[in-house]
Amino acid sequence: MGTVKARTLSEKMGFSDPDLRTPEHDAIICWFEENALALLGPWLPNHEKWSSREVSYITEAFSRHNKTAPQLPEIPLPGSEYGPTIQLCRWEPVIVNARQFEVGFMDLLVVVSYPSLFCSTSNDNRASAPEAITVRSEDFSFWIEAKPSVTSLGELFRQLGLYRKCIHECPQVGSGYIRQHKIIVVSPDDRQASRIQSQGYGFIKSPCPTTTATKSQQRLEF
Repeated sequence: MGTVKARTLSEKMGFSDPDLRTPEHDAIICWFEENALALLGPWLPNHEKWSSREVSYITEAFSRHNKTAPQLPEIPLPGSEYGPTIQLCRWEPVIVNARQFEVGFMDLLVVVSYPSLFCSTSNDNRASAPEAITVRSEDFSFWIEAKPSVTSLGELFRQLGLYRKCIHECPQVGSGYIRQHKIIVVSPDDRQASRIQSQGYGFIKSPCPTTTATKSQQRLEF
């Protein structure tokens, strides 16, 4: 039987992911998927008040036309229209470069739709004077790399650096406006968390998955 040819650029560069075949890897992804909105809170806007960036945008938009901005609307709550919502959870999304060549795979892609302020006008011309403040949704994309243990920082950073270069060109995030792309490492092994964060990646410590084997099945427990 012949050897399997490398399919992606990361495989041709020698990056492999043996964790992909382990039940511990899948358990981490399942745990993250079930708790995604709460876990991603530190990378999302404050849900209790509008950000200063948005307030400044509204104020300046009205002041340019010598108008006073009306009162800001309430921030939509989770579950309501335009409230924070998980729009997409996709396992093993492919990352492609500008030439549509497959660079590699992340473990999970999560797209969160979050409320944002917007100035509406009487026509489609954005240069027109604003008439009202409305709420729309902006998307935040989070690319998750699950690691039961962090055994090599060098290999991890080379792999994620390659992905980060191409990630803005990836089609899996949908057609909406993506305000932020963030790569996050999720692992019960937090010995290198500060170094991972120093390279611009997020880090979330997961519970330690353990496996309990039986004659008929293998069950994952946290």
